[in-house]
Amino acid sequence: MDSEDVDAAWFAGFLEKERKKLLQIHGREEMRRGRAALIEASTTLDAIVIAPGGVAASIDDAFAPTATLPPSSLIRTQLRLALHYLQTADGDPAPSLSSFVVLRVAIECIATGCWLMASSRREAILRALKRMWWDTQNAADMAVVADGRADPSELQALKDRLTAIVGPMKRLDLDSVTGGQRPRLSGAVRDASRSLREENPTALKSAWMLCAALSHGNIPVSAGVGIAPSLIQDPSQHLIDFPAFASVWSLVVDDFSTAVRMFEKHATVQHKHQGPRDAASS
Repeated sequence: MDSEDVDAAWFAGFLEKERKKLLQIHGREEMRRGRAALIEASTTLDAIVIAPGGVAASIDDAFAPTATLPPSSLIRTQLRLALHYLQTADGDPAPSLSSFVVLRVAIECIATGCWLMASSRREAILRALKRMWWDTQNAADMAVVADGRADPSELQALKDRLTAIVGPMKRLDLDSVTGGQRPRLSGAVRDASRSLREENPTALKSAWMLCAALSHGNIPVSAGVGIAPSLIQDPSQHLIDFPAFASVWSLVVDDFSTAVRMFEKHATVQHKHQGPRDAASS
């Protein structure tokens, strides 16, 4: 190898090192920006109050006579869980494979919170009731598996409460809550992805698919984000490409912040036919 070849190889190696260094710097900056955004979104979420006389208040009011957890609390819970998982995914000192697993759950919580913020009062109430029914069904199924016997009393008690809630409402009955197929989680993520980032409507769903693939040991996807295929059978030794993780994590943080702002608007918006004075007196 002549001197020109040696110089060219050295220069190529130098450029590659500089490129990786710049990516690391960009990744650290993305993480710093994301952490600041999380603090701001957390403060906003904690400060959100359901405005009296507003749309969200009227949705919650349907649950008050039965002392049932209101839909706004369900939404707030999902967003707070998403915040917790985003903070947990921010691995210290560096992200690991589990960071993507936790990030996937954060995305699912964001999507569920957005799904519960339906555009119409009837649909918002229906979705909240469905979520309560599905959660109680899951708890009953777990009890059967753990104890080996079924106890239908909890499901029946919830059915009685659901009947009381939907009773005064038009075009809603118990069958509309307890019947039908449960929608796929991928559909909720897809819809949230479209609503949170109109200029790039597939971004959040793509991040969710990436996290799901890594969680289940997809070797080609793992190699694409810096995980050596030879290490796929030893998760504790997975080498995560930091800039790749920072890019995905910061994207989800941005969409979480948007979801919090959506909830803030959902909590304070007034009925279209109702002016500020009417809302204050209602």
